[in-house]
Amino acid sequence: MKRFLIPESVVVEKAKEIFLGQGLRVALEVPFLERSIDLVYMDQRKNLVAIEFKWANWKQALLQARSHLYGATKVYICIPKPRNLSEKLLNEIKPTPIGLLLFSFDTETNHLIIETSIKAKKSTKKWRPGEKWLRDAFKQREQGGKNVIRYKNWNAR
Repeated sequence: MKRFLIPESVVVEKAKEIFLGQGLRVALEVPFLERSIDLVYMDQRKNLVAIEFKWANWKQALLQARSHLYGATKVYICIPKPRNLSEKLLNEIKPTPIGLLLFSFDTETNHLIIETSIKAKKSTKKWRPGEKWLRDAFKQREQGGKNVIRYKNWNAR
Protein backbone atom coordinates (compact mmCIF):
# COMPACT_ATOMS: atom_id res chain seq x y z
CA MET A 1 0.00 0.00 0.00
CA LYS A 2 1.36 3.40 -0.98
CA ARG A 3 1.66 5.86 1.89
CA PHE A 4 1.04 9.57 1.50
CA LEU A 5 2.99 12.20 3.36
CA ILE A 6 0.06 14.61 3.40
CA PRO A 7 -2.74 13.83 5.87
CA GLU A 8 -6.29 13.52 4.53
CA SER A 9 -7.37 16.51 6.64
CA VAL A 10 -4.83 18.74 4.84
CA VAL A 11 -6.02 17.59 1.41
CA VAL A 12 -9.67 18.17 2.34
CA GLU A 13 -8.83 21.62 3.74
CA LYS A 14 -6.95 22.53 0.55
CA ALA A 15 -9.89 21.28 -1.54
CA LYS A 16 -12.13 23.56 0.54
CA GLU A 17 -9.87 26.50 -0.37
CA ILE A 18 -10.18 25.62 -4.08
CA PHE A 19 -14.00 25.60 -3.96
CA LEU A 20 -14.16 28.76 -1.82
CA GLY A 21 -11.86 30.41 -4.39
CA GLN A 22 -14.49 29.61 -7.02
CA GLY A 23 -17.06 31.53 -4.98
CA LEU A 24 -18.86 28.41 -3.73
CA ARG A 25 -20.24 27.79 -0.25
CA VAL A 26 -18.41 24.88 1.42
CA ALA A 27 -18.70 22.82 4.60
CA LEU A 28 -16.53 20.00 5.92
CA GLU A 29 -17.47 16.84 7.84
CA VAL A 30 -21.21 17.28 7.24
CA PRO A 31 -23.23 14.70 9.21
CA PHE A 32 -25.65 12.65 7.10
CA LEU A 33 -27.37 9.29 7.71
CA GLU A 34 -25.12 8.16 10.57
CA ARG A 35 -22.02 9.12 8.56
CA SER A 36 -20.09 12.26 7.85
CA ILE A 37 -19.49 13.58 4.33
CA ASP A 38 -15.91 14.88 3.96
CA LEU A 39 -16.81 17.95 1.89
CA VAL A 40 -20.09 19.38 0.63
CA TYR A 41 -20.38 22.45 -1.55
CA MET A 42 -23.35 24.37 -2.92
CA ASP A 43 -23.12 25.05 -6.64
CA GLN A 44 -24.43 28.16 -8.44
CA ARG A 45 -27.88 26.54 -8.79
CA LYS A 46 -28.01 25.86 -5.02
CA ASN A 47 -27.56 22.12 -5.52
CA LEU A 48 -25.52 20.28 -2.91
CA VAL A 49 -22.54 18.31 -4.19
CA ALA A 50 -20.93 15.74 -1.85
CA ILE A 51 -17.30 14.59 -2.09
CA GLU A 52 -15.89 11.59 -0.25
CA PHE A 53 -12.07 11.54 -0.06
CA LYS A 54 -10.13 8.28 0.28
CA TRP A 55 -6.48 7.37 -0.07
CA ALA A 56 -6.41 3.63 -0.45
CA ASN A 57 -9.84 2.08 -0.19
CA TRP A 58 -11.89 3.31 -3.15
CA LYS A 59 -14.44 0.53 -2.51
CA GLN A 60 -15.18 2.03 0.92
CA ALA A 61 -15.44 5.49 -0.66
CA LEU A 62 -17.93 4.15 -3.21
CA LEU A 63 -19.97 2.49 -0.46
CA GLN A 64 -20.12 5.72 1.53
CA ALA A 65 -20.86 7.78 -1.58
CA ARG A 66 -23.88 5.61 -2.40
CA SER A 67 -25.59 6.75 0.81
CA HIS A 68 -24.83 10.40 -0.04
CA LEU A 69 -27.04 10.03 -3.14
CA TYR A 70 -30.11 10.23 -0.87
CA GLY A 71 -29.40 13.87 0.00
CA ALA A 72 -27.02 15.40 -2.54
CA THR A 73 -27.76 16.30 -6.15
CA LYS A 74 -24.34 15.02 -7.26
CA VAL A 75 -21.78 12.84 -5.52
CA TYR A 76 -18.08 12.25 -6.18
CA ILE A 77 -15.33 10.14 -4.72
CA CYS A 78 -11.88 11.73 -4.76
CA ILE A 79 -8.80 9.49 -4.73
CA PRO A 80 -5.09 10.00 -5.42
CA LYS A 81 -4.30 10.19 -9.11
CA PRO A 82 -2.87 6.81 -10.10
CA ARG A 83 -0.57 6.13 -13.03
CA ASN A 84 -3.37 4.03 -14.51
CA LEU A 85 -6.98 3.78 -13.37
CA SER A 86 -7.87 0.19 -12.54
CA GLU A 87 -10.46 -1.55 -14.71
CA LYS A 88 -12.11 -2.80 -11.54
CA LEU A 89 -12.67 0.77 -10.29
CA LEU A 90 -13.98 1.92 -13.68
CA ASN A 91 -16.33 -1.07 -13.95
CA GLU A 92 -17.71 -0.37 -10.45
CA ILE A 93 -18.23 3.37 -10.87
CA LYS A 94 -19.44 3.73 -14.47
CA PRO A 95 -22.93 2.21 -13.95
CA THR A 96 -23.54 4.58 -10.99
CA PRO A 97 -24.30 8.31 -10.99
CA ILE A 98 -21.21 8.82 -8.81
CA GLY A 99 -18.37 10.81 -10.32
CA LEU A 100 -14.63 10.34 -9.92
CA LEU A 101 -12.17 13.08 -9.00
CA LEU A 102 -8.42 12.51 -8.94
CA PHE A 103 -6.11 14.55 -6.78
CA SER A 104 -2.39 15.16 -6.80
CA PHE A 105 -0.24 17.49 -4.78
CA ASP A 106 2.45 19.73 -6.21
CA THR A 107 5.01 19.83 -3.40
CA GLU A 108 7.00 22.65 -5.03
CA THR A 109 4.07 25.08 -5.13
CA ASN A 110 2.15 23.53 -2.21
CA HIS A 111 -0.98 23.34 -4.41
CA LEU A 112 -3.59 20.63 -4.55
CA ILE A 113 -4.68 19.70 -8.06
CA ILE A 114 -8.10 18.11 -8.55
CA GLU A 115 -9.11 16.70 -11.93
CA THR A 116 -12.48 15.33 -13.01
CA SER A 117 -12.03 11.84 -14.42
CA ILE A 118 -15.73 10.84 -14.55
CA LYS A 119 -18.40 13.51 -14.29
CA ALA A 120 -21.15 12.81 -11.74
CA LYS A 121 -24.70 12.46 -12.96
CA LYS A 122 -27.70 13.90 -11.14
CA SER A 123 -28.84 11.58 -8.36
CA THR A 124 -32.04 9.71 -9.08
CA LYS A 125 -32.14 8.43 -5.48
CA LYS A 126 -32.50 11.81 -3.82
CA TRP A 127 -35.06 11.61 -1.05
CA ARG A 128 -36.87 14.77 0.05
CA PRO A 129 -36.28 14.23 3.82
CA GLY A 130 -32.65 13.32 3.09
CA GLU A 131 -32.14 16.46 1.06
CA LYS A 132 -33.62 18.58 3.85
CA TRP A 133 -31.42 16.91 6.47
CA LEU A 134 -28.33 17.45 4.36
CA ARG A 135 -29.20 21.10 3.69
CA ASP A 136 -29.77 21.76 7.39
CA ALA A 137 -26.54 20.01 8.38
CA PHE A 138 -24.66 21.84 5.60
CA LYS A 139 -25.87 25.23 6.84
CA GLN A 140 -24.96 24.38 10.41
CA ARG A 141 -21.44 23.18 9.48
CA GLU A 142 -20.91 26.10 7.14
CA GLN A 143 -21.60 28.42 10.07
CA GLY A 144 -19.16 26.53 12.27
CA GLY A 145 -21.66 24.35 14.14
CA LYS A 146 -20.57 20.93 15.33
CA ASN A 147 -23.79 19.48 16.73
CA VAL A 148 -25.46 16.59 14.96
CA ILE A 149 -28.93 17.47 13.75
CA ARG A 150 -31.52 14.88 14.79
CA TYR A 151 -34.97 14.58 13.27
CA LYS A 152 -38.01 12.96 14.80
CA ASN A 153 -40.38 13.75 11.96
CA TRP A 154 -39.60 11.69 8.85
CA ASN A 155 -41.95 13.79 6.68
CA ALA A 156 -40.03 16.75 5.28
CA ARG A 157 -42.19 19.64 4.26
